[in-house]
Amino acid sequence: MEHQLIYLVLAAVFGLYMAWGIGANDVANAMATSIGSGALTIRQALLVAAIFEFAGAVLAGGEVTSTIRRGIIDSSYVIGEPELLIYGMLAALLAEFGQYWAHRFAHENEFFWRLHSTHHSPTRLYWLNAGRDHPLGVLWVFVCETTPLLLLGVPADCLLLFYSFESVHGLFQHSNIDLRMGCLDW
Repeated sequence: MEHQLIYLVLAAVFGLYMAWGIGANDVANAMATSIGSGALTIRQALLVAAIFEFAGAVLAGGEVTSTIRRGIIDSSYVIGEPELLIYGMLAALLAEFGQYWAHRFAHENEFFWRLHSTHHSPTRLYWLNAGRDHPLGVLWVFVCETTPLLLLGVPADCLLLFYSFESVHGLFQHSNIDLRMGCLDW
């Protein structure tokens, strides 16, 4: 029971932190033009975003969870060892935590910005831009993502699975395509 409580607390802490980060990114992407044009103040944009982010989580959260449980992650593969699924998800959250701070630091530090700005230099969004990075910038993010996982003893197969997902996710994240994802479209 003690391990289950630790996993639950870790998942809650990382999950809340990631929700905060993703929510901030959503606000920046969705509200930038409204704030920039003067239609909304920052306070008003935060209030509107808080209401709609919360409403979206409450109204669509169950459907998203169901889709992940049935359509994305087949839990039948881990029936004998459910902790593998927990390890994998916690590893992904921890790696994303490291990636977020590496990315944020790259935007705020002059040396790392010179490396990272290569990624932001294209004028249009194409799927090939996902790999447009300075080699030292890639190394910086990789170290920030991987070091915590290695220190915690995450198995190599879990790292391989995470980075396989991460590479495909990066292509979709930087694609300019009309992708329909059912209940995940909002």
